[in-house]
Amino acid sequence: MKKHNFVTIIYSVLTKTSGWKIGKEISFEEYREKLFDTERLKKREEIFERITLPSLSSFSKNSTVLIFISNELPTYFKQRLLKLIEPYNYIKLVEINVDEHVFIKVGSTVKDELEKMGEDVLYSTIRLDDDDAVSKKFMNTLEPYLDTKFIGVCITFSSGVGLIFDNEKILSAHLKKAPKIAIGLAWINRFNSKERTFDSKYISVYNLGNHISVEERVPTLIDPREISWARSIHDISDIYSSHLVNTYKSQPEIKLSSLSKYFDIKI
Repeated sequence: MKKHNFVTIIYSVLTKTSGWKIGKEISFEEYREKLFDTERLKKREEIFERITLPSLSSFSKNSTVLIFISNELPTYFKQRLLKLIEPYNYIKLVEINVDEHVFIKVGSTVKDELEKMGEDVLYSTIRLDDDDAVSKKFMNTLEPYLDTKFIGVCITFSSGVGLIFDNEKILSAHLKKAPKIAIGLAWINRFNSKERTFDSKYISVYNLGNHISVEERVPTLIDPREISWARSIHDISDIYSSHLVNTYKSQPEIKLSSLSKYFDIKI
């Protein structure tokens, strides 16, 4: 049976069904203005180029990276993003309009990709934010779980590193254990090509709901054995706070020079 991985990245998506903090407690027009602020988009793009994009080389085989963007993303930034991903034939941009539900769009896009393959597929969907990274060993760690006995199981890789930013500079890196963190959260399912059906009703990892309580809905396996992700902690993050910074700073620090052992990122 064919095996495949789908990495799903939400990149500055404007939607009336937003559940992200950036769109809460403000009007929709304020949300649009804040999301597409030029300085914000420039900084997000820089971190994506330095941190997220290089790490995607882990998915060069048997994988598709789906980057979901707003159809209202300013043309300048869309063209720059297209230029950045041009060398990677396994990365695709998918536009979402303002009235679409993001998680439904992710599921329908994954289904469309599976139907194009024309055969039964055992597959994973993997969450990744547009400012975070997965490790060099991520796919090797995930691979054993892409097995029929794990269909209907969510996998969380709990060991990672927090990168503390000051503007464009990474000040420090700290080891962190964070079970059920969204970064690298993976969901295993199977698509039946003839019947066009799935073993589980949850097409993608996003359909599982809040990652913090995912174990309440589906069996969830925690794998802490390898450093699997890097989280960018910076002041243009929607959930940035001094408490978050201090939480990571309280954890064991590792030398920035040692990050290249684990990650393909640009320090």
